[in-house]
Amino acid sequence: MLPFTDADLRRELPPNYIKRGEEYWALGHVEGLKFSADKMIIQGHVRGTARKPYQVKVRIVPGRKGRVSIQGDCSCPMLYNCKHVAALLMQALEHGSGTDANAIDSHEVVVPAKPGKQL
Repeated sequence: MLPFTDADLRRELPPNYIKRGEEYWALGHVEGLKFSADKMIIQGHVRGTARKPYQVKVRIVPGRKGRVSIQGDCSCPMLYNCKHVAALLMQALEHGSGTDANAIDSHEVVVPAKPGKQL
């Protein structure tokens, strides 16, 4: 089980980033999804408008009263908690526990990119 929910994602990121992230995710632009063993770090690549996919790394940080903080770094010009972070986390939520994904540590398994159209 992942340490964050769709509600956490929607609370932590602006609605316009969520909307664009949903579009990128639905079009299959998330690649190379990986999880740390505790699922608190999620990383991968998201194809955007640049030639090379953006590198995205997200840390899920436990907070008060069971809430979490989403700290997403991206190689795009926005750098932090952008639409690419939203797309990556939507892909992670789709795969739930991450049992079909590459592990960041030694337990490796692969999540294929979602098939879709090019932007």
